Amino acid sequence: MVAAIGAWRQGRSIYRVDPLTAAALADTQLPDEIPALTLLELPEWGLYLTGMRTDPPVHGVFVHLDWSFDRRRPELWIVVDVGELEETPTL
Repeated sequence: MVAAIGAWRQGRSIYRVDPLTAAALADTQLPDEIPALTLLELPEWGLYLTGMRTDPPVHGVFVHLDWSFDRRRPELWIVVDVGELEETPTL
């Protein structure tokens, strides 16, 4: 979570996704692996996407590219913003 917010803070941009576009993307079949060079074309270090209709509802998602030292390749991370929890989890 810290890496996602840290990447987003560089530009602090919020992208509102049109519901029709989000629905079309959700119905699109994606390959298991996306070419890494495609991920390097993100417009900013970190993005915040909002406006998507999901079940359960979420405020938005942080999206950023990170480097995996284990796999020696870039990885796309998506961190879901669910807002505040109604109850504090107990251990």
